[in-house]
Amino acid sequence: MNNNRKYTFGEIVFTIVFMTWFVGSIVMMIFLARNGMATLAIGVFGQYFLVFGIAAIWSGIKSKDFNPIVLILPIVGIVSIAVSVVWQFGAEETIEFIEENGWMALLALFIIVGVFMEVYAIAGTIGKKRKFSKSVTATCVDILVNYDNAGREIYCPVYETYVGGIKNVVSNNIYSTQMDVHIGDIKVISVSEYFPGECYENETSNRMGILVGILGLFFIGMPLFAFYMMWRG
Repeated sequence: MNNNRKYTFGEIVFTIVFMTWFVGSIVMMIFLARNGMATLAIGVFGQYFLVFGIAAIWSGIKSKDFNPIVLILPIVGIVSIAVSVVWQFGAEETIEFIEENGWMALLALFIIVGVFMEVYAIAGTIGKKRKFSKSVTATCVDILVNYDNAGREIYCPVYETYVGGIKNVVSNNIYSTQMDVHIGDIKVISVSEYFPGECYENETSNRMGILVGILGLFFIGMPLFAFYMMWRG
């Protein structure tokens, strides 16, 4: 398999559209907040997370690497949209209640989710390093191939190790579009005698932890920014 796989026209278009949509959502939020429609800005924030979350769930299920934490994304998206619509178009009594209490609850929700993701990223990394504490030399003997929701090939290496003269085949079950390991490559990985079919790869697993950590910071920072813009009027 070639690691320098060329991206298809569809993949390039999908990436451009997704990034343009993200930037457009941010611009729209700022525009709405500056023009007296800050409540709708929350809905714009939520719609991106709703669709992004659905895409992440579908991708995880399809690649057989579903992480329950991604359920937070569509939940936050739905709550944000609902609060935004009710706040903008609801009955006067409901709007008054939300204006008095809702924004604090919503702000707290996003911050709690962000903090949870930060803790998950840090604790997950520490927990895996404790779980897989034995370093061994392993040889890549196979590359599992699957497809994500954009139709791209995603790869997961399979390693063969010998511990105490006993052969064991292990994998971290994390798929990626980047095939950094090839059949025949030798790497130092971490394993555990209690989980014979699994392993821990520092580079791949650390990237996943960093990604979750960045998302956590985004969850903390974006609502603070949105409410700051709303406070400025």
